[in-house]
Amino acid sequence: MRQGLTFERLCHVDQIDELAGLHALEELLRVGLLCEKVQTEEALEFHEYSFPREIIRKIVYLETGATRQMLVQQRIAAIIQEEKVSHRAINRNRVGSRDAELMNAI
Repeated sequence: MRQGLTFERLCHVDQIDELAGLHALEELLRVGLLCEKVQTEEALEFHEYSFPREIIRKIVYLETGATRQMLVQQRIAAIIQEEKVSHRAINRNRVGSRDAELMNAI
């Protein structure tokens, strides 16, 4: 399971639509607060974003109020849990279809 900051996670955590998320992401990239990394996993390409330096991440965290930090952490935990459930369901479907193929072959 991917654990980095993707565009989808950014929109989900910040609870914004894709267009607003795109504008925010482009601005963060433009001013250098985030950098982009392209990854390939199982023939899928995805973009992941991170702070270019650890000090920037620390400053952003320190400048964020305690209530916002708590809300973001709760949203991130919920997203990770949703992704785990989704991955388990996908894996069960794969195993189920593979078992069905084996049964048909017998």
